[in-house]
Amino acid sequence: MHRLRVLSALLLIPPFLLLVQIGSPFHFSLLVALAILLCAWEFAWLCPVGADLWVATLTVAGALLWQAAMLGLLPVIAVPPLVVGVALAGSLARGGELRTGVLQAAWVALGIIYLGGLLGCGSLLRGERDGRQLVYFLAFTTWAGDIGAYYVGSRWGRRPLLPRVSPKKTVEGAMGGIAATALVAGLGSGWLWPRLPIGTAVWVGVILAIVGMVGDLSESAVKRVNLYLYKITENAYLKNLDMPDPRRPRDAGQPPIPLVLHYLITAYSAQDKYEEDSEIVAHEILGDAIRVFYDNAIIEDSTLLHS
Repeated sequence: MHRLRVLSALLLIPPFLLLVQIGSPFHFSLLVALAILLCAWEFAWLCPVGADLWVATLTVAGALLWQAAMLGLLPVIAVPPLVVGVALAGSLARGGELRTGVLQAAWVALGIIYLGGLLGCGSLLRGERDGRQLVYFLAFTTWAGDIGAYYVGSRWGRRPLLPRVSPKKTVEGAMGGIAATALVAGLGSGWLWPRLPIGTAVWVGVILAIVGMVGDLSESAVKRVNLYLYKITENAYLKNLDMPDPRRPRDAGQPPIPLVLHYLITAYSAQDKYEEDSEIVAHEILGDAIRVFYDNAIIEDSTLLHS
């Protein structure tokens, strides 16, 4: 993991800094659009009720349209209703359930605002008078927080931060990320971003570090187990079996619905997919899901009535 981080930094950071320094705001907006495209595509497939190519495409298109609207190319107010309406109409036209279509449309709207809106702010920052300084500040403090949290947490992390949401994050790692962000923000105040006084740079950097952790934990909290009903078959054994009639205890009758439901369970590890134990975490999540089925093999009437 350490080697992969170093290699990624060596390959990606120099071109990014070169683009910020010599490129125009338009060029930087194209880079932001690429980031929005990749993030929106991945975000769409995390939809709790399931997603498909239609939902993913609309999420990407809507997020890019929102970025264009923030740059003044489109009316902002028209983007979410248009994309959400198309998502809902498309789901119903393909024979989907209304509830599923509404939830998918809501997820698309969340992706548009969350990704297109937040990442689109990068384009606005670069267009400011001291846009390069603001982009440098945002990039370097974000990198510092991530690096500090990772290495401090890996070396001295002992106390879990939120184990039920993200088992690997620790309190020590969080403090290391905040400290690294504050240090880099203060050191760069007189050099890379002189527009920001050292006091302002430090407290803004601390806020960014905390907000970044909250966002990371929020993504980790997204439902990580998907349950698909992919086939329904008739149970021939139960169909021909005489069972007691609950209305007439002395009589026997056939079961009203002798069906077998076939489910497919998939688990997703919200950790970095390049981490060595991400597959182990996914298997643990899958095991917990199967244990729920094992512990609740028979669903009582009271459970159905209160669900």
